[in-house]
Order: sequence, then C-alpha cells, then structure tokens
Amino acid sequence: MIAAWPLELQKLEEMFVDARERGLLWGVAVPVLFPVTTELAPLTALADIAQSHGASFLAAMSVELEPTAKQALAQSLNLDAADDRYAMLFHGTLEPMHLATERHIASLTHERGMADFIVPPRWEERSNWNAAVLLTLAASRMIAMELDLDLAGTIARSARVIAELDKPLMRIAESASLSIIGGLDETSVEALASWVADGSAAFLDFVNEQWRMRRG
Repeated sequence: MIAAWPLELQKLEEMFVDARERGLLWGVAVPVLFPVTTELAPLTALADIAQSHGASFLAAMSVELEPTAKQALAQSLNLDAADDRYAMLFHGTLEPMHLATERHIASLTHERGMADFIVPPRWEERSNWNAAVLLTLAASRMIAMELDLDLAGTIARSARVIAELDKPLMRIAESASLSIIGGLDETSVEALASWVADGSAAFLDFVNEQWRMRRG
C-alpha cells in the first residue's frame, strides 16, 4: 500500500512505476485531509496515474486531525488567519466535506476499474476473514450514509460472528445453509450465500453503488 501523502503527483508516480516494475500487487491509500486531498482536480489526476500503472485499489482513509496537527498542516501550506481555508480548517465543520470526498474518490476509482477499498492479502479466497471484510465495508458505508442504521448495525454484528467462526465458511456452505450459524441476520445470510456461490452479492453491490457518488 502506497500512501498518497504528501500529495506530490510526480513523486507518487515514481513510486507507482517502481511497484509495477517489481511486479508487486499494490494500491493507493488517500488520507482525506482538508484542504490538500479534498481538491477534486488532483484526485482525478491521482486516479488516472494509479490506473495507468496497474494499481489494484485506490481507497480513501478518513483522518481526524488534532489541533497541533492542524497547526503543522497550516504552516506547511503557509495559511494564515486571513485565509478562508485557515478558518475552515480550525473552525469549520469538516466532516461533511470529508465524507463527500471519500465517496467521490470511490466513484473515481470504480470508474477506472480499481477496487475502492483497501484490498487485503489473498482477497481472491472465499475465507471467513474476507467475508467479514465485505460485511464490515457495507455496514460502515451504510452508517456513514445514514442508510438503514438498524440494519447496518446488525450487519456489523454479523461480520464479527463470521470473523470469530471456528469453521471455514465454505465448508459450512457446502454441507448446509448458512442460516444455521447463530447470530447472522437474514440479509447477511443471503449476501454471503451469493458471495460464496459466485463471488458477488446484490445487496452489497447496491450499498457500494450508493456509496460511489461524485462531489459537485
């Protein structure tokens, strides 16, 4: 994973080229920090460069800065109290912009055929861990969008159940219905059964489609 910080496109591209030439499976994590990684044009350029060099994913990372870190960021950008960005950084409500930027990055990434989340090792396996990642990703995005919060919480709990199973999910699916696993909600059972069978799940796809939204 290559962190896109600082957001210096030329230096990042050099790292992308190195990763490609070394035959690595790699991707990019973008820490969302106003005002640097919330500007749309550099994000589009970053997505294009990552795609051109074979990145497997490009994903946003939510970052909350403490006052001292904000001060260091302002100094590095030469912001002063007369700058609107300074006022926004220290006194504004940044969460809506950060959230909108995360969703914008996901849209840019998906349009370019890359994964819009940090892909764990051995992602191609139908493992308990990967199943838990899928559910957790959907639940966290639902919570961020305030989309059916009760169901989102239930799915998050199901993800924990799957992560703590002492038997492989695939083995259970081969011999019985996943509904025999205690603590799983119906939506998670249906989604995981579909994922185990063919690698996709309509409900999870729906949540991810709703998440991917360009910022105006």
